Amino acid sequence: MSLVRLGRVIFPLRGYLGIPFLLTMLWFCSPDPRFAAGPGWMLLFFGLAVRCWGVAGWVPQRLPADSGERLICEDGPYVYSRNPRYLGNGMMGLGGCQIAGLGFCLLPYCLLWAAIHLPIIAYEEHGLSERWGAPYREYCARVPRFLGFPKHKLGPQVLPLRWKLAFCLERTTLAGWLALALFLHGWRNVQLGSSPLWYAGSLLAGALLWLLLDRLEKKWRRAMQASSN
Repeated sequence: MSLVRLGRVIFPLRGYLGIPFLLTMLWFCSPDPRFAAGPGWMLLFFGLAVRCWGVAGWVPQRLPADSGERLICEDGPYVYSRNPRYLGNGMMGLGGCQIAGLGFCLLPYCLLWAAIHLPIIAYEEHGLSERWGAPYREYCARVPRFLGFPKHKLGPQVLPLRWKLAFCLERTTLAGWLALALFLHGWRNVQLGSSPLWYAGSLLAGALLWLLLDRLEKKWRRAMQASSN
């Protein structure tokens, strides 16, 4: 089976394929106190920011609602990466492993990330190449697939980044990853000898954070709808 065909199969399942890895990690592994949680939180937040940057810079979301124009993203984060959202996913997962104190799971996670995302990217790029033709292939030749500097100078940013819309679109992802990170931090502390109350505290904090972000999303959506009327 080619990467493109494999990507077509797993694309609808991409949000669930990491769950068996997570459950296996929590059931069979124990945290190592030498792996501090702080760097993991920093990496997690950076990954979330990169993912949201990718969504904020997605061209169709920055065009007027009545515009029939659809451009290839060649500014914002897409100057440095053709797949900033997937790059952010990788950082978030590595951050989660570090928060849990499971540094020895970093390499297996990288292998899992590659096994999921490389076929998906091949499938997406195949479709984009068929849709856009030579302009997209030229863009691929200039910009790295994951991270780097473009081989040729690209044009300046032509459309504003839409951060509030990106937050609204990614609210579930943000809330889910932050709630998971809080649980992993609590699991780590309990496994290292702290009170089981860490479980209750982390779950409560995750639930409150979810409700707070949900409320903020609704507020910003109403404001954007009002401004567009």
